[in-house]
Amino acid sequence: MQMKKILLLALAIFSFSFVPVFAVGTNKTANVSSIPLPEENYVVQVTDNRQVATHASRVSWNGHTYLQGKRGASLVTIPFAKIKEVRIGSGARAYNASIKAQIILQNGDSLDLLLRGDVKVYGATRYGKFELYMNDIRSIVFE
Repeated sequence: MQMKKILLLALAIFSFSFVPVFAVGTNKTANVSSIPLPEENYVVQVTDNRQVATHASRVSWNGHTYLQGKRGASLVTIPFAKIKEVRIGSGARAYNASIKAQIILQNGDSLDLLLRGDVKVYGATRYGKFELYMNDIRSIVFE
């Protein structure tokens, strides 16, 4: 009986010694080095809904150097090299809602797209890296 109690106590101690290992996780989005910065260097000025402008380089959309959205029933993909400006209307937006954007192309043409608001734009600034959800952006001007 004494041996059974000792074994149960040892098993309990052994089992609880692994609890901290499983309870401690990582927040990969908080890891600054995990922010995707592409090799291609697109330089932009991003203005958010609070009218704060940020000058950034090595910008990406969800880790890619293109913008993707719906135009009617079509899914349209536009490389950054063809974009001059992205204009997004003001107003409150839900986190995961689609947002209306006017895309001004380098050749002067423009088209309206519905963009996902829950996708992030990433980039490097003179003070560090940044990330911003599309639904928090008012405009992106490519230089």
